[in-house]
Amino acid sequence: MGGEICIDSDVIISLLRGDKETKELLEKMESEFSTTTINAFEILFGRKSDEVYELLKCFHRIYDFDYESAKVAADILRDLKKKGKLLDIRDVFVGSICIARDLPLLTYNSRHFNRLKDYGLKML
Repeated sequence: MGGEICIDSDVIISLLRGDKETKELLEKMESEFSTTTINAFEILFGRKSDEVYELLKCFHRIYDFDYESAKVAADILRDLKKKGKLLDIRDVFVGSICIARDLPLLTYNSRHFNRLKDYGLKML
């Protein structure tokens, strides 16, 4: 596949649990993998350990929620609120980081993130 792919926390958790299918999927992709500070927070909050720290060091890059991401997130949340379809703010933050950087997101949580496709989120 190539290129850079942003990995959601649910995929990272699968790796930490030793899920063979997740590991094989990532190996097949032959890509550089990044994640976000939001995902790092979720992982560290749920499971602080040396194993988590070591895995997070392996990412090509860990993207911050910056000003561009904030603008994207604000637009998305305003529109979702207007439609009465609010989404967990952490998911909006992760999605907005990917949208602002034109990065595809690999997630197992398609139910939530599918709502962000209309705003430019590419999902794998």
